[in-house]
Amino acid sequence: MACTVSLSQFEMARVVIGEMPVSLAEIGVLGAFFLWWWMRTPVIPMPRWVVWGVVGIVMGVGSSFLWNFFFNTSCVLSAQEWMRGLGILKSWFVFPMICGWIVWQLSNAKISLETKLIALMVSLLPIAMISLLGWFFGSGMTYDGRLRGWFASPNMLSMMVTPAAILSWAFFRRYVWRCDDRRNRIFMWASWVFVCVFGGVLFLTKSYSAWMATMGALLVFEGIVFARGASSKKYLVLFVLSSVVILGLSIALLWNTPRFEHFFERDSRSSFASRVMIWHSAGAMIADAPIVGIGPGNFQACYLAYQQFFLPYLEWSVPEPHNIFLAFWLGGGLLGLLAFLFVLMRWFHLMSVSIMRSKDVKNVKDSADVEMHMALVAIMVAIVIHGLFDTTYWRSALAFVFWIVFFLGIESVKKYEKKEK
Repeated sequence: MACTVSLSQFEMARVVIGEMPVSLAEIGVLGAFFLWWWMRTPVIPMPRWVVWGVVGIVMGVGSSFLWNFFFNTSCVLSAQEWMRGLGILKSWFVFPMICGWIVWQLSNAKISLETKLIALMVSLLPIAMISLLGWFFGSGMTYDGRLRGWFASPNMLSMMVTPAAILSWAFFRRYVWRCDDRRNRIFMWASWVFVCVFGGVLFLTKSYSAWMATMGALLVFEGIVFARGASSKKYLVLFVLSSVVILGLSIALLWNTPRFEHFFERDSRSSFASRVMIWHSAGAMIADAPIVGIGPGNFQACYLAYQQFFLPYLEWSVPEPHNIFLAFWLGGGLLGLLAFLFVLMRWFHLMSVSIMRSKDVKNVKDSADVEMHMALVAIMVAIVIHGLFDTTYWRSALAFVFWIVFFLGIESVKKYEKKEK
């Protein structure tokens, strides 16, 4: 799992098998699958709702691709762009889902949820460390001083780092803030390192949507902890006040920057004004193709084709519509969007019910699992909040993280249900 997430960040590194380009992450998934098959591990059936949701998403994206391939009238696409649509179906859906399925098949292994989440967090550490080194030496920066590492934009870096930043906080409060298991000095100092590294990278991206998503997710996390009676009101107040202070300092540091000053001005060239224009264009595409969408990977070409209906664009290179739900509607049609909403809502429902049932857990080990369970919820909350302003799925690395978090969540629900019985 950890190796696959690490390899998925090198999306452009590919080998050709036959005539099919295969990424390093996909090779890792194939290797994990054959290893699982060689071990002759019994197949663990997935919950029926997961099967229906996954099949619905794949069918939505696949049918949108086929319909627009044969009957497209919205925008003219080249043969290369059509082939990219097939690659997206393979690399952003099929293989990440198989990776999640393998995680599910290993759910009976005697590996704690905490250990798996540590592995996930560590797999994202290289990009954070390399990005910080680049910042120190003055590389990997945009023209306006935002850290992007080796990614095309700071937003992509922030979307990759956000889950790790949330996990680093969960481990920080467990091993440092609350002084649980403080006898383990390695975990205590590692927690300091992780929270500083991931938090520092997230701050240097200067991605307001990532900041808002992370803050919202951590507030949900701490709110759940408080509702379960696992922390005092004094602790919650201290956390909220600390968050307000950090937010205030961040705003103070950015107050006189042009990007902050013009962020909410509709008539400026700010990122918010650009997003509003992109959303208007995406809305026009949906109005023309509300059922089947425009097909996966076709937004850039259609976005340029629709320019004639709008004022001159503020941003021309836009591979996705800066909204996860618009992206699913356009790339997967109405079926893909509804299936995605279904698996999200069902997942959140089961996770919340499981958390409420765990209110009386007293055992230290079980309590740690519940905290990690809540960390998974916080990560998914961040993906949804950030997804309102950026496309937090439609990249290979983001898709792998999504399905790993998703299947780890339903695995933790299954284990807790077994303990109840």
